[in-house]
Amino acid sequence: MLDTALNSSSSSQGEHCIPKSDDRAKVASGLRKGSTLPLRTLNQARPNVEDFADLTGRVSRSVRFALAPEEPGLEMPYFKSGGRTIQFPPESQGFFYWHLDPDAPPVSGQLRFRTTRSSDPARFPTGRDLQLPDGRTWNIPLFRIARGSKYSGLRAHLLSEKLVTADVLHTALKISSRRGERIEHPATSSLLIWKFGQRFLVDLPSTQVTLWIIGSSAGERLVLPSLSSVCVRESRESESTWICYVLGEPSGLHISPHSAKNDFAGGADYIPFKVRALVQFERSTLPEHKGTRTVVLRIVNSWQNQTALMTRPGCRKCRTMAWI
Repeated sequence: MLDTALNSSSSSQGEHCIPKSDDRAKVASGLRKGSTLPLRTLNQARPNVEDFADLTGRVSRSVRFALAPEEPGLEMPYFKSGGRTIQFPPESQGFFYWHLDPDAPPVSGQLRFRTTRSSDPARFPTGRDLQLPDGRTWNIPLFRIARGSKYSGLRAHLLSEKLVTADVLHTALKISSRRGERIEHPATSSLLIWKFGQRFLVDLPSTQVTLWIIGSSAGERLVLPSLSSVCVRESRESESTWICYVLGEPSGLHISPHSAKNDFAGGADYIPFKVRALVQFERSTLPEHKGTRTVVLRIVNSWQNQTALMTRPGCRKCRTMAWI
């Protein structure tokens, strides 16, 4: 359950040591110093005009950290897809900074790039975070920074500016989940959840949605059951209503061996459909869950193409319900 995961201590997978930098990387960094961007601060409360960077058209950008001059620099690429490296898009000018949502645990912090119209630091609050081609925000999460030797300079800088602590870095290292013989850690694209009411998108039908429930000192990997969506026709004397359901794996679609129709729909006429849904975890208020620590996944909103439903003969309206 969500509140249990947020406060529980994760089991240790052995000793977790923050990796040291690679000496060869230091040499390479020294050779490139003339072309690297020196970053003076990552604190978004006081951006420095000298940290303004124009990344447009570059495949990557080399940076070094003024507060960790003995550490190697860092190469920051934009995006890789199918073995192909994509350049930073137009108007990729602005400031690198450390991002942390106001109510989020420190372990969820990440390096981002805020695009601005000019080098004036006063424009930082009205800027926009750089986006990836798939719509996600470009970022380097603390989970990667804590584990990779190439991020030693960035780690040292974050510690110097007191944007993270050694304890937070250690927590980022130890959050993991065993999957067979493999040990998995949150990745750059991982969905992180730390509170009830935090909304996220799912595409239905979905075979698997994986997310990480994180707290201030622990985290746990959670895999949601397969979700599907159908519309069932409810016929009345004067009209037909299509009621749309979202079904979890335990109550998913099962074809009756007798009627060859869906058992859940009671042999009624139904249509599978695709939908993108905005969902959130909540404590259950259902009477049967009173006195328990039961969590439900609520459908907050959904977007679908209802043209096919609305044009079916006799169908005058469609209403949506959720069943998880």
